[in-house]
Parts: sequence; C-alpha cells; structure tokens
Amino acid sequence: MHKNINQLNDAWIAQGQKVSDLNGKLNAAVLDDKFNQEKFENMTAERDNAIARRDALHTQLEEERKAQEIADMADENKTPLNDTEVKIENEFIKNFQGMIKGDPKVMNLITSSTDESGNAIGLTIPQDIQTAINTLVRQYDSLQQYVKREAVSTPTGSRVWEKWTDVTPLADLDDETATIGDNDDPHLTLIKYAIHRYAGISTVTNSLLKDTADNIMAWLSQWIAKKVVVTRNAKIIEVMNKAPKKPTLAKFDDIIDMINTSVDPAIKSTSFLLTNTSGCNELCKVKDAMGNYLLQPDPTQPD
Repeated sequence: MHKNINQLNDAWIAQGQKVSDLNGKLNAAVLDDKFNQEKFENMTAERDNAIARRDALHTQLEEERKAQEIADMADENKTPLNDTEVKIENEFIKNFQGMIKGDPKVMNLITSSTDESGNAIGLTIPQDIQTAINTLVRQYDSLQQYVKREAVSTPTGSRVWEKWTDVTPLADLDDETATIGDNDDPHLTLIKYAIHRYAGISTVTNSLLKDTADNIMAWLSQWIAKKVVVTRNAKIIEVMNKAPKKPTLAKFDDIIDMINTSVDPAIKSTSFLLTNTSGCNELCKVKDAMGNYLLQPDPTQPD
C-alpha cells in the first residue's frame, strides 16, 4: 500500500504540473494574433480534464493514506465494540445536555485529569466523532494539504533532519604530499514534537437540546470541524511567519526574482504561489506599459 501512496503522490504532483503547463499554453494562445477558437476550445477541454484528474488523484491519495493508517493498526487494537461501547454515543448526548443545563451530577463528571495512556477521564467525545470531523474538514479551505503531515504513535518524539548548507567543491590536490583537509560535512538537527490537545465549551439553545441525538451530533461535528480547520491554519501560519528569510516584494519583478532565485531548481517544477485575498488583489491590479493587466483572466473562469 505504501507503493500505491507513492505512485499516487507522484502522479498528483505530475498532474499539477501538467495543469500549470496547459494554463500557460492557454495564456499564450489568447495573446496570439493568429488566435484559433476551435483549437483554444480543445485546449480548454484538455485543461479542464487535467484539473479534474488532478483533484481526483488528490482525493484518492488522501483515501489511501487513511487506509494505510488503518492497515498499520495493531491487530490487538482491532476489536469489535462491546455493548457498553455501542451505547457510548447516546450516553455522551445525555451528558452533554446535562452539562449545558448545569446538572450537578454531570458537572461532577467533568475533569481534566488523564489516565496512564494520556486519555482524558470524564465527559469525552466518542471515538466516532473524530471520523466525522475528518470527512468534513475536506469541505473547507485548509492549509494542511500544503504542508508535510506525519502520523505518529506517541504523544512526544523527535526527528532528525539535515540542515540546509552550501556544498563546496572538493580540494584540488596539486601535490601528492599535500595535506588533505576536512570536508564540510553535513550538519544534522534534532526536531522535537509534542502532541497538543485543544478544547472548548459550546453553549446551545434549549430547542437544540430537545432535538434528537443524531441532529445534535451533526451540529457538533460541523461546528468542531470548522474550529479544527481554523486552529490548524493558525498554527501553520504561525510557523510560516517565523521563517528566517522573507523576501521583500515591492514590484512585480521582485516576484520573478523570488521564483528564479529563492526556490531550489529541484522543487521549482512542483512549486506554486500561494497568497491571501489582499495579495491577490494587489497582483490583479498590476499593469504593463500599455495599461493591460499582467494577470490575464481565464475565459472559462470568473477571474
């Protein structure tokens, strides 16, 4: 299955590059004085099909990754639910309603203590809630698809990475008796990780509390899914803001300089530009000497 993941990942990256290349050809075609409408429509259809395949590859890649996580689960953990575990969802709904109403019996169950496995003791969200949230996360604009994610089995740990350094040429021995100096060997760095838990209390109306257990779970899942995306995006942006080297972009040429000089050629073909709404707005207003916008709109898309 690992082989399938690697193949899907490579295919997804290659398809993304193909989409980029086709968009470049479309831009060139609309600027050509010998514009051919039929040829342009065929190229547009090819581009749209490439986009659909790229998105399908990404969706299948995520499914394969989740399937791999399940496959890697130890057999002793793959046990069927007992009668108590089957009823845990309804029990959670009942406790949640009691917590919102301030029922002392339920409030006494809420605790921040943990057991020997690091799991919270008291009123907790059933395990199947996490699955629902993962499904809903895909419907929102999440930055986690653009960063490296790694599934871990322990709450803390570390990884070893090679630091980025300039590799210098070997010394030229102009004399057989010359002393050979030391190489500029690579430097390694230890990156530690620690899993953090996030939580919050939600307040709901009396009308919702009178609803069915399924409807309450649906409401909780949708709201928590949005909170998860916002929390992860905030942490990703926080790390991005700590980048040691940030280019200053004052004009359009600065963007070209950044693309050509700040990105290693080995990953340039699979890289792309990502900006927020205000950044896109500034780029859309850049014009050439003739007053034409540099960013040409795609005829098949709104902008």
